[in-house]
Amino acid sequence: MQQRATRPRPLTEGQEHRLKALRHIAHLLDSAFVVPGTEYRIGLDPILGLVPGLGDLASPLFAIALLWQSRDLGIPRVVQLRMIFNVAIDALVGLLPVAGDLFDFAWKANDRNIVLLERHAYEHRRPSATDWLFVSGMILLLLVAGFNLFIGLFNFIPLLPLDGGHIAGALWEAVRRAFARLRGQPDPGYVDVARLLPIAYVVASCLLVMSLVLIVGDLVVPLHLQS
Repeated sequence: MQQRATRPRPLTEGQEHRLKALRHIAHLLDSAFVVPGTEYRIGLDPILGLVPGLGDLASPLFAIALLWQSRDLGIPRVVQLRMIFNVAIDALVGLLPVAGDLFDFAWKANDRNIVLLERHAYEHRRPSATDWLFVSGMILLLLVAGFNLFIGLFNFIPLLPLDGGHIAGALWEAVRRAFARLRGQPDPGYVDVARLLPIAYVVASCLLVMSLVLIVGDLVVPLHLQS
């Protein structure tokens, strides 16, 4: 199979110095020390992660510097996105107690990103299929997660038959009983949340009409504003 043609990328002296500094920092953060009795290397990043405040800033600050250098060199956008996702995965999993620190030892986001940067720093290369597959998979995962988050939040709207409607009814029932106890009055009884259904029907109808208007205005008969 014929390899893709690449063109050398001339670097200035400043860019060379910054690349060397970034390489050195990545090595310190992820691969500075050898675990005794093994060939596995660890860095300061998971150790710094145990320090409140400082550990949470080390990798993000390095990622910002790395992305700034990538932008300066004109690295393909999809490769920069892959770098961002590498750091995001490291940060999100790192929030888990103990497991996050263990993951940090294995994932080595800084080493991964410096390899990506150097792969494109000295030559004009097109993004690989792996780059596109990784970024596409992460974007799809974000879309699925975002959709599930939206559905979860939407379910908390205080309208029946959503869970938010039942929660609102239970809270109002608790408030009524608390006030009744304070005033020495008898228990007011349960709240009939079914009486709120007409309001839910009205709101649902408004949302349906708004959705139809937006669909027609965007897709069927696009609206044009005259300047």
